[in-house]
Amino acid sequence: MQPPKNSAECRSELAFWVDSLARWELKFDGTFARPKSALKAASCYERFMREVLPGVSYFVAVEANPSSPGHHIHATWAGCGSLRRKVIWKRWFGLYGRNLIEPIRGKRVALDYVCKSLSYAAKEPIWWDVKLCNSDLWHRASHGGVSTD
Repeated sequence: MQPPKNSAECRSELAFWVDSLARWELKFDGTFARPKSALKAASCYERFMREVLPGVSYFVAVEANPSSPGHHIHATWAGCGSLRRKVIWKRWFGLYGRNLIEPIRGKRVALDYVCKSLSYAAKEPIWWDVKLCNSDLWHRASHGGVSTD
């Protein structure tokens, strides 16, 4: 019988799994001008993705704000194609508040970002989600992850 895993080990395994799902291209941090509960923040993010970026796959974690009420978003995106970050930034800013969208440069950066997101979300009952929009990603994820070539 194996001893139970601690939360850091579970987060690490989950991060490796999330990283294996796709070639993550962009990382996103989104805030809200008005405080949102974790579920309301998640709902706003999912609606934004559905309406503004419907074909983009994502991993998202919700974190409590460290020094003010409410929550904010950490996410990675795949399948972005030729999306213009400036246009997306303006749309989120107009609806919700400040945000940061940056390219992921290298596999290690994606894994570190996912680990950081999960660590933040684990400070309270964790809320995270994954959405794979591309059927090839879903098929590869359900059969052992993506290849690295």
